[in-house]
Amino acid sequence: MKKYKDYMDNVSVDETLHEKIMNHSTQNSTRQHILTNNFRKYIPVAVCAAMILILITIIYPLKNINNLAPCEKDHTPRATNHDLPAAQATVNKEVVTGDACLREDAPVYRSISDLVKDSDYVLRGQVTAIEEVPGEAWQWLVFKSDQVFKAPADKVEFRVVWGGNISMASEVTPAVGEYYYLFAEAFENAFYPYRVLVPIYNQTLFPVGKSESLMIPAGVSEVLLPAVFAKEFTVDPEKAILADASALQAKAIQSVAKSYEDVQEYADHADMVLKVSFSDVEKMTPYAWLNEVALVEILSSRKASAKAPTMLIVNEALKTNTEYIIFLRLDEDGENYSLLAREGSILLAAESAGQEALKICRPQEG
Repeated sequence: MKKYKDYMDNVSVDETLHEKIMNHSTQNSTRQHILTNNFRKYIPVAVCAAMILILITIIYPLKNINNLAPCEKDHTPRATNHDLPAAQATVNKEVVTGDACLREDAPVYRSISDLVKDSDYVLRGQVTAIEEVPGEAWQWLVFKSDQVFKAPADKVEFRVVWGGNISMASEVTPAVGEYYYLFAEAFENAFYPYRVLVPIYNQTLFPVGKSESLMIPAGVSEVLLPAVFAKEFTVDPEKAILADASALQAKAIQSVAKSYEDVQEYADHADMVLKVSFSDVEKMTPYAWLNEVALVEILSSRKASAKAPTMLIVNEALKTNTEYIIFLRLDEDGENYSLLAREGSILLAAESAGQEALKICRPQEG
């Protein structure tokens, strides 16, 4: 399976639940890198070996700058993109190997240009609020940008993930009202209410000091991020960021719709529509529930040979032994299914909207 990506963008879980996910997944891993999903490279020790096969390959690897492997348990969202960062794909790019807490071939950033190139967002701005996540150690940082050096063209609401028991995170403590430079990778799915931004190596959130110089917090790795310790960067970060125009080229992020107008529009946009009931439902985080499929019927699918998943992660509490119509989309790799939109992707089959979906999506006989 695609590590966690098949099921969630790097939300780590306890060992028992992880094994349940692995045992019921029908997805075959096609990647050999240690995944990392949320913040670009990480996941609990208990999952380390399994994760190596995927996740952030699940997570992004989302886009995978997450190069941290599972060294600590936490429930923090992680990126999940399967693509290698641009710098990592560069010939002769220096990488770190042999560290149990790093994804295989984790890049070493000896230039700010490479750091910018591998980031989806490069921003300067202010933390305007810190939102607690019930029952979790990590937080959402509300970040208001006053300078956008690099970002996708779409203007969507995002949150920066910070805190929790994250491997290798720096020791900076974000404060409301303070200004920071942020280098982050981004990922998005229907489970989280926002696009999620994850600092590279969980370390690239730098406080702005006097005269706009940067303070490099304790815990930032001189092995992985030597470029950020250079005087040229700490004294004039803006100049260092803008030095290489090619690195500033924006990347497209696969976005998730909030909702669609009606059942027909959901059906038109879905890559797969299921009629399904569940034998087990388990809450994983405040945003995600893991559901074990009991009975399933594929009502429609864009891929003729597609198989219905045996486990699904949804963003609301569902009941067992109850039939639902669920609209799914394929991820950017075309291999894993997740909810089509943040709202309206799940219908009760017995209600009018569910009956309408059955008429629209189920192949007509004769």
